[in-house]
Amino acid sequence: MLSWGNRLGRVGLLSVLVLSGFGALWRFRDKVPPPLNSGIDVSEMKFSSPEAIVHNSILPGPIFSGATAVPKAPQLSDSRNITVRLDVTHTVQEIADGTKLGVWTFGGQVPGPTVRVRQGDRVHLIMANRSDATASITPPMPHSFDGHGSMVNPEDKMRSIGPGQTLEFDFVAYYPGVYMYHCATPMILNHVAHGMYGAFIVEPKEGYPTHVDREYVLVQSDFYPKHLKSNQTPKAGLDVDMDAMMQRHPSVVAFNGRAFRHVKEPLKAKAGERVRLFLLNAGPGVISTFHVIGTIIDRLWIEGVPHNELKGGQSIVLGPSNSAIMEFLIPEKGKYALVDHIWADENMGALGIIEAD
Repeated sequence: MLSWGNRLGRVGLLSVLVLSGFGALWRFRDKVPPPLNSGIDVSEMKFSSPEAIVHNSILPGPIFSGATAVPKAPQLSDSRNITVRLDVTHTVQEIADGTKLGVWTFGGQVPGPTVRVRQGDRVHLIMANRSDATASITPPMPHSFDGHGSMVNPEDKMRSIGPGQTLEFDFVAYYPGVYMYHCATPMILNHVAHGMYGAFIVEPKEGYPTHVDREYVLVQSDFYPKHLKSNQTPKAGLDVDMDAMMQRHPSVVAFNGRAFRHVKEPLKAKAGERVRLFLLNAGPGVISTFHVIGTIIDRLWIEGVPHNELKGGQSIVLGPSNSAIMEFLIPEKGKYALVDHIWADENMGALGIIEAD
């Protein structure tokens, strides 16, 4: 048996080793690399930016630019300074066969156009509030731009502007992912339920790790229209069922703004091709369980971040404002259904087709 002296000597040596280990960890605490999903050293980020500018007029220009209408995925610009314009308009859109809704939009459409930039790009956003141009649809009102992919003072950059005004501000897209943008003017639920949302893709600065043949954007959303009589004209703010909206009981669930849109307008592919889908569930109230019938999701990036990778899967659960990028192979000629596996949602319109020839 060991003497008490030897025992105490061994305990002392062990204590020294443990304390030395803690000391080494403490010395390295400032050298730990940033989280993998950032792809950039946080110490290099510069958050100071000019204050937002509000003009008391509509600046000349199109209702949207620097963005692409769904389902097409935009191409990256060669410039690292990107100007994006997303003006607010009020209009009427058919959200299902025989059902029209008075909508509030970015860029004149629901969902709004998709923006795509590279990680580290400086974005100059312009948003004009043109709601006073269509007073017959709904009274003019304040609107704002809340970009989930930005890191800014929301009190300044995400402020509401009135009809006839234009907002300008800058931000740097530091983190990769697929982000939602939407109007954040109270009552936010009402603005989002009227269609004020879109997808903002920030591609990693080194690009995506895989090659694909096709890219598409799918934005799922839920709608709460009142059942109007045939002689009634949709008027935004008056044709939404507030009770159904508060209880999250939609009557239309859609991919890219219209029930069963991509059954009538199938997405195209060819047998043997790899397809990439940028997915966003804009809500405002329904959870999506997205699934592609006839193939396997062999790469899935949660929130659109390649470091958040799953290899192999059958579906992805997305709450409102959650996103993903999924990739899969088209094995052979045929029609591959895109569905929300919550079948009640599929029955209300969350169904599309990839047609492979």
